[in-house]
Amino acid sequence: MPVWVSIVLPIGTLVLGSVLTMAQQARSDRRADERARRARREEFLTGNFDTHRSSMLDMQELVRDLFSAYQAEKQRRVKDGFYQYMNDFPVRDSSVKVFRRADMILKGMDAVKNASSDEERDALVEASMGELQVAKNELAGLMDDLHAMNAVLETKYAFWTEFVHFMPKLRLCMLRSGSNSVLYSGEAFIHAIFKWSEYNQLDNREKDFAEQVRVAYSAVNRALSNALTFGPYDTYEASGNRNPDGKGVNQAEKE
Repeated sequence: MPVWVSIVLPIGTLVLGSVLTMAQQARSDRRADERARRARREEFLTGNFDTHRSSMLDMQELVRDLFSAYQAEKQRRVKDGFYQYMNDFPVRDSSVKVFRRADMILKGMDAVKNASSDEERDALVEASMGELQVAKNELAGLMDDLHAMNAVLETKYAFWTEFVHFMPKLRLCMLRSGSNSVLYSGEAFIHAIFKWSEYNQLDNREKDFAEQVRVAYSAVNRALSNALTFGPYDTYEASGNRNPDGKGVNQAEKE
């Protein structure tokens, strides 16, 4: 055996052993770091779960109370004649009368200007004065109808005030829930009630808006139930805004 081989071989064996040791140590360190990271995450999730759970339980009560307030307002609009008044909408007829009368007066003024004699002009002026008096009475009727309409619309303010009172509390619970499904379905619920509250007539559109509220209410309750059962981090689906049945929140709402 050459002399250089007897020298290089031990050195190479030592270097190779050192490299293997370093590689094993690095791999062991990576595993330890991964375990530590997972442990920190589990500790974080566990430490925050009570906050998330408490927020979702509070949100369940808020959602239930807001839906009850919506149902009470819906019944009030029917019982108090709100929908009947807005469907009849007397302001519309009063406005048409006033505008028609104004058009007649303007035509009368043109006729006065184009009168062929003083006698015809005097007769037209007298007729115009009569039209002005009628217009004055019709305008007073329109003002009365406007005041009445304002009084009817003001009956919505109590629900709007209650709705505005609910929104910040709901959104705070949604943000503290730790669940995207709860967040998205909660916003859909708020938006559905807002759209319904803005509409003032009882017809097919109102029925559509009411159905959207019902669907959104079911969706947010389902999301809360899932988050409380499976945990608030939507771990039961890869996508954070899906339900356990595999359907997105928006798709579930439509059904």
